[in-house]
Amino acid sequence: MASACTSSASPLPDWVPRTKDGSVNFATAIGREFAAMDPTSRRRDDYWRSRVTDDFFRNLVMAQRQMSVPPLPVTPFFHGECHGQSRFTGDLKTTVPDPNISHIDYCSLKITTDESRELGRGSFGVVLKGKWNDVDVAVKKLHLDQLTKKEKHSFPKEIVILASLGMHPNLVQLYGYCLDPPCIVMELVQRGSLSYLLHYCEDPEVEAKITDGRIKKNLIFGIVNGMRHLHASHIVHGDLKPQNILVTTEYVAKITDFGLSTLREKTSSTVARQFGDDEQVNVAGTAGYMAPELLKSTSPPDYSSDVFSFGVILNEVICEEEPYADQYVNFAGRGPFGAANYAKQGKRPPASHNTPPVVKELIERCWAGTPAARPSFQELLRIITPDTFEIPDAVNCMHLQFVISDD
Repeated sequence: MASACTSSASPLPDWVPRTKDGSVNFATAIGREFAAMDPTSRRRDDYWRSRVTDDFFRNLVMAQRQMSVPPLPVTPFFHGECHGQSRFTGDLKTTVPDPNISHIDYCSLKITTDESRELGRGSFGVVLKGKWNDVDVAVKKLHLDQLTKKEKHSFPKEIVILASLGMHPNLVQLYGYCLDPPCIVMELVQRGSLSYLLHYCEDPEVEAKITDGRIKKNLIFGIVNGMRHLHASHIVHGDLKPQNILVTTEYVAKITDFGLSTLREKTSSTVARQFGDDEQVNVAGTAGYMAPELLKSTSPPDYSSDVFSFGVILNEVICEEEPYADQYVNFAGRGPFGAANYAKQGKRPPASHNTPPVVKELIERCWAGTPAARPSFQELLRIITPDTFEIPDAVNCMHLQFVISDD
């Protein structure tokens, strides 16, 4: 079909799905059909050069550079401060759940019926927008008909583990849960996912913020700080990716979709799903962030596998390109783990030419092929907090000078 509609001498049709920088959207089946016809997938630099020719956007970017950005906390939240009296000891019988976590009657939730307000969709559930006690919430509703008896039985137990985490500024807050049907009621994080902000959002004010390296560093800090708390609580995320990192209106990163390890096992062999105008299937999906040693392991992911995922995310935040986007055409037909098999060969996503050497070195440590060589999130926190660790601006002086010189 694709070859019939285009040729090397003609551009791709306008209706081929694309990301905001004009690259073919490989997350869609149609986009993958046409991928081979569009060899120029790395267009983000050209996108920003074009974007700053707009006076309104250029002024937003320049104003953002002059704004002060809240500094990173001198003393980040520590494990015990978030737990208070609520700790997970590894024994469900002795764990004391947070008293603020409620067992919620599903009928008391006011679910938004408009389908356009559906926040996300996965193979074991759907995330809906709703209200509870006059507060906007996100409701993760699990598909009952797709859960085994064992999974239904494990759900309340895993909620106890989640409730034991207490409140942390970089974890999505759990408000409560329903048992009939099984749901998790969480805080609603308004800006959406980090993936959406990097690759799809075209709101000029949001884009101007995201181009600021200081904002990106704060987001990276939030991911590391939240993951440190999870690991200190003996919880491996197992599916850390930009779709599971939400961003507040203050541009604070909040990690979601942690815990629920039993249910995640059900989805680990499937392709990650995203919900947009059409239901989309990402050919890299979760596997794009998956540590290669997990391919042949019968054991669940461990702490080092989360660090591998973080290294891929850190590189993506800087280069603003989804991992292995240049290889998506080659992954087609190789199953959902094409990206992980590629990584197993020692391959990694390409780095941006703007990546500072100290940051590039850290990324390489995080996605090292040997799990023992990867740093812990505690060590990562010590590395990224100094002022010497800088994330480059997406729109830099070269972009701005390019426009000014043309003027």
